[in-house]
Amino acid sequence: MAIALSADPVAAQVNTPLTYTMTVVNNGDDDAGNVFAVLALPPKASFVSASKGCTHSKVMPVCNIGHLGVGASKTVSVTILPAITGWNQATAGVRLSPPDPSMLNDAVASEVWVNP
Repeated sequence: MAIALSADPVAAQVNTPLTYTMTVVNNGDDDAGNVFAVLALPPKASFVSASKGCTHSKVMPVCNIGHLGVGASKTVSVTILPAITGWNQATAGVRLSPPDPSMLNDAVASEVWVNP
């Protein structure tokens, strides 16, 4: 399993929507079930919306990816309002049951510059 994370726009503004896109890929040898993508939001960011199948707490949206066959992928998005100027970092991770035997690419971070 692997996860990729991108942000749009790459140079954002405080209190202007910023969308993170997470793509989960099953690069393993077996189908995977109970797959979830999670996103740790930048400090003080406000949650706005997310793709269908995602729920959110104050700082960590969780997206139910479900079942992924070998070679399959699924993309989900989370939109926030950044609140702090300067570099803002979000970290995405993929979780599944049973756990991924190779966890080296199960997490990734993305930094976005936020203007006032």
